[in-house]
Amino acid sequence: MQTLTPYDLQQVCQFLQQLNTIVHLSEFPTRLLSILSMVIESDFTLMAGTAADQVGSFKHNPNDQSGKKILASVLVANDTNMLTRTNISMSYFLQNPVTIHYLSTGDSRAHKISDFLNESEMYQREALYGEFLEPLGMLDQMSLVVTEQQPFTPKHTEFDRELINNWVVKLTPTSVCLDEELPDLVVIIHRDRRNFSERDREILNLLAPHILQAYKNSQMISQMQWEYKRLNQFLDQTSSIVINRDGSTKFVTERAEKLMRKYFSAAPYEKNSLPEMMKDWLQKRLANWAIGADLSAPTPLLRVIQDKHTLVVRLFIDSANDQYLLTLEEQAPLDLSFALLQKLGLSQRESEILHWIFRDKSNQQISEILHLSHRTVQKHCENIYDRLGVNNRSAAITQILQKLGIAMFV
Repeated sequence: MQTLTPYDLQQVCQFLQQLNTIVHLSEFPTRLLSILSMVIESDFTLMAGTAADQVGSFKHNPNDQSGKKILASVLVANDTNMLTRTNISMSYFLQNPVTIHYLSTGDSRAHKISDFLNESEMYQREALYGEFLEPLGMLDQMSLVVTEQQPFTPKHTEFDRELINNWVVKLTPTSVCLDEELPDLVVIIHRDRRNFSERDREILNLLAPHILQAYKNSQMISQMQWEYKRLNQFLDQTSSIVINRDGSTKFVTERAEKLMRKYFSAAPYEKNSLPEMMKDWLQKRLANWAIGADLSAPTPLLRVIQDKHTLVVRLFIDSANDQYLLTLEEQAPLDLSFALLQKLGLSQRESEILHWIFRDKSNQQISEILHLSHRTVQKHCENIYDRLGVNNRSAAITQILQKLGIAMFV
């Protein structure tokens, strides 16, 4: 084991400080390559890892009938212009002794080409040297596989060249797509001379678990951001409001804000707050729960009518997050059916007449619709007013809506 100097350890600590700065997955490869030079000298560095734009999903090969998932990976370089000088082909993988060593042994530690091939042997490998290393002006390469697998856990119990040949590989200067899931990360450092030291190897091996954890942190942050974005999209589509346990407003979607301004314009309120009517309704619901009301029972809806269109407000409990969710839905004009009115204790004829009153029909029009005399309709109206304790049409409609738990603005 190579002994590291105090200066080496100082460099490692500075690198880890930079590495542990949380970044989005799309920024992680560039970030890692930009700070890796703090601890390892490199003329050209590559990193392969899970594609950042695939957070939350996998690409599928439409020609693959086996249902296998394809992991898209990004090949990032510290000098993107260098990639245009070289060719990464299947033959390159087959001729790279570091790749073959990892696949056959599962040894994920840092290794260099010069561990396996002398210069003469390397020059004879056309794809490895002639097509890749020589155009870059490089003579050696050290690779580190950053994975959760324990060292010496082979990808395959026996190295199978035919298996490698059967890999579906698509390579461009910026991406690679394989039908086998790649290791989490592969860091590949190149030099124009054969002078990688045991100190370099020891530092790379020392950094591997820290790089993996930083990578997983970036994955987690990216996944959370993706889920948060999807949640916001869902909430906005449903016109939602998130309420804290104490009844204060936590979050209001743009669409919910527009609906509240439309239906409560007569009673101004502050942005990201609730109109007084909604506050009163919410407080009553919360008060009922506080005194032991059945939380599993359906919560009465708040219906607000304006110009005969209806805003329906529903309340849901989010016990896991100790908060409430209000959803707002705009519905077509409310139609007070005969059956609904009869449930309030009105007779069939009274329900029919009140139904047409709600539709702004005059007594004369109602008498023609129901084939009744004007006097009979008038008498039924008086009975309705007496039953509801009111003395006119508007008051009767308001009283019925209140009994139904509906607020009305005209």
